[in-house]
Amino acid sequence: EVPSTTHPLGMRGGGEGGITPALGAGCAALCEEACVAAKKHCLTVSFDVNYRAKLWSRETAAAALRPLMRHVDVCIAGESEAVEILGAARQSGDEDGRLSATARSLAELHGFRAVAMSCRAGDSATHTSFRAMLQGMAGSVFSRRHDITVVDRVGTGDSFTGGIIHAMLRGDEPARAIEFAAATAAWKHTIHGDWNRGSVADI
Repeated sequence: EVPSTTHPLGMRGGGEGGITPALGAGCAALCEEACVAAKKHCLTVSFDVNYRAKLWSRETAAAALRPLMRHVDVCIAGESEAVEILGAARQSGDEDGRLSATARSLAELHGFRAVAMSCRAGDSATHTSFRAMLQGMAGSVFSRRHDITVVDRVGTGDSFTGGIIHAMLRGDEPARAIEFAAATAAWKHTIHGDWNRGSVADI
């Protein structure tokens, strides 16, 4: 039995990531099996595209990942991943409008209940400006922008994904959920190593 939850997405479940299916056909099949099992038990499935060019081409990634998307409820993707790998329509215009339209296109194409995207500006080895967006049934909400002096960028994407899943599981409304996820990623930029040691209270 799966206990009920009061979260707007009915979220109770686990996640998959785009690195695992990149490791080979067997790993991709295992991801499919895990997604099918999760849906059988009425769990919410999240997926972080997390594309790595050193592991596979965008074309190979698209061929492997798009069939998995029919199982996914919450997708985490960058703008280029959304368009070039998952097949969202390419958009134009300012950042707010472009990202919102990309996320809507992605949700309509694959049936996602929510899409989370991060966006950077003025990115360098030592400084980045970071914020994020969550698209759901009620529309798009953006986090505040964080201007960050970078200590270590490793693990920042995982921190963002973990932050959005944590916020959804505890029942945050979309605006609070995306603020928490963006803050989690911002905090990780300031910590050495690939593990975010910030507490929920810190973040």
